[in-house]
Amino acid sequence: MLPESVAEKQNLGSRLLSVNCVVNRHHFQLACLEWRQTRKRLRWVEVFLRLGNYSVACLKRGISRPALRKWVRRYQAQGNDGLSAESGKP
Repeated sequence: MLPESVAEKQNLGSRLLSVNCVVNRHHFQLACLEWRQTRKRLRWVEVFLRLGNYSVACLKRGISRPALRKWVRRYQAQGNDGLSAESGKP
């Protein structure tokens, strides 16, 4: 059903703008979350590279050795791009 009056068109436009702002805010929040997670993983890798010991680095950062090994391998293979999350879907 199409809006008939100018007021209905303006109301529809403002609602669409409102929905668009919410969607953009959601995408922005997801991008910020991904950036924070990538920075956190980079700090894990930096601690390991500085110490050279998985066990000590894991104790300092509170993560498991397999997780740290995974991020170090990905960092060495792909650089900073390797620290962003990959899809868990098959």
